[in-house]
Amino acid sequence: MRKTLSLNRYVRALGAIVPVFFFVFPMFPVSVPRDADIPGEAWWNFYTAGLPAATPTTVPADGLGVGHNIAQPDKVAAIGITLQAEPASTVELLALHLKESVAPAANVGAETAVVSACPITGFWEPVLNGEWTDVPAYDCTLGKVAGERSADGTWSFDLLGFGAQWLDPDFPLEQRGILLVVEESTTPVQISFNAIRTGLFRLEFAATAPTETETPEPVVVGGLDAPAELPTFAPPPAAPPAVDDATPAVLLTQPAQNRENVAGPRGKLPWGVWLLAPIAIGAAGTVSYALGPGGRRNGRAGRREGPVSRALSRRAAGG
Repeated sequence: MRKTLSLNRYVRALGAIVPVFFFVFPMFPVSVPRDADIPGEAWWNFYTAGLPAATPTTVPADGLGVGHNIAQPDKVAAIGITLQAEPASTVELLALHLKESVAPAANVGAETAVVSACPITGFWEPVLNGEWTDVPAYDCTLGKVAGERSADGTWSFDLLGFGAQWLDPDFPLEQRGILLVVEESTTPVQISFNAIRTGLFRLEFAATAPTETETPEPVVVGGLDAPAELPTFAPPPAAPPAVDDATPAVLLTQPAQNRENVAGPRGKLPWGVWLLAPIAIGAAGTVSYALGPGGRRNGRAGRREGPVSRALSRRAAGG
């Protein structure tokens, strides 16, 4: 009898505690550190397509090449960018600064070139002077930013609109980075940026959490100094109206990409799942014990009764 009462108290106490975790703990989410990173880089060369050996290139070994051969882009580069901030944070700043290589013949027509950044939507892997068939899918209809070039060869890209999409609390765009492409040119163009692994870049990120009243100091990644001539970024253009049959923008000779993320990063389970899983398992075990293995056999009915069942039977008999 004493054991039964003790077990009943335990069951009632557990039933009272579990709702507390469901309704109180979500009010105090685990703090997420504000951070930014560039986990990978790549560039691809049109002239490697279908050739038994890579065509010689004037893009240096520690560079990222973009270019145009008048007919179409012949070199494109990818830079992976990952952001982390409190849920529902407002992105205040996201800017990427790249510096042209000073290697001989590394740049042609850079002074008049237009280099655009578009969000990548397909899977890609880090590579230098890679196969043209491996260029990932990207979508300039989601956003397109033209880089601003300063006199010292520093290119600045205002990625604020991309950051807002990547950290959108309701429908976030997967953080696959940006593709740099020279879309149009009437003369041959080649620009060789210093590769990310050289440290000669600068990524600036600032976001304001819902509980903050002032914009915190930006997170800065990379060893490049802030440009002497800071560009004046224009406000991001309004998003174009949605079109049902819109298709992602692709290079002229780029093969169709698999839209399924079969090799992309896996999503992480919410912290609450890990917190509540042990509680749910313990509750299930307690109920199982109370209704099953903790019982004794009822000789009259030939079945096993748990402590809770026996208490209910005695109460019914006494009534």
